[in-house]
Amino acid sequence: LAANTPLTAFSVWDLRSGKRKFSVRLGGRCFEPMLAFSADSKRIFSTTQSSGIKVFDADTGKLIRQHSLQRAFSLAMRPDGQVLALGFGDHIGLYDVSTWKEIDRLPGTGYAMSWRKDGRVLGVRDLSTLKLWQVSPRNLLRTLPKTRFFSWSVDRKILATSDAQTIRFWEDSTGKELFKSQ
Repeated sequence: LAANTPLTAFSVWDLRSGKRKFSVRLGGRCFEPMLAFSADSKRIFSTTQSSGIKVFDADTGKLIRQHSLQRAFSLAMRPDGQVLALGFGDHIGLYDVSTWKEIDRLPGTGYAMSWRKDGRVLGVRDLSTLKLWQVSPRNLLRTLPKTRFFSWSVDRKILATSDAQTIRFWEDSTGKELFKSQ
């Protein structure tokens, strides 16, 4: 398990023993580093608002690679581990992690992102809405209002979104709001 800690650092714990394996200071100026594991859980990808993209060995914490891309607000690894989505101030870049080439660019700002488990849809949250992008072929499926947090059900049939006061449940295939809880 990896979790960010205050002042540009993250720690990794062994869940069997409950002990911290290591902590990594990222440097730069950001209070919340963004983290994503590779599909095989052997690498940790991180970004801060000033340090670019860094890739660490998940067992040792050793820096494997560093990429000097522009400042990213968020990142999300596609479930197959082949594509990393990076949310920038003016677009979302999709990068092939084997070559670090940008393979597509979506419009908008990605302050928080998550891939649906099948890797076909990327949820991108800006300041107040959630955009659901089908990535191949590229198509904006829908925009959902008032979203701060979001998550898909394991079977990918339901998408839950929430703002400060309301949780909404949506049918993923149609975008129909099923119900809400306040």
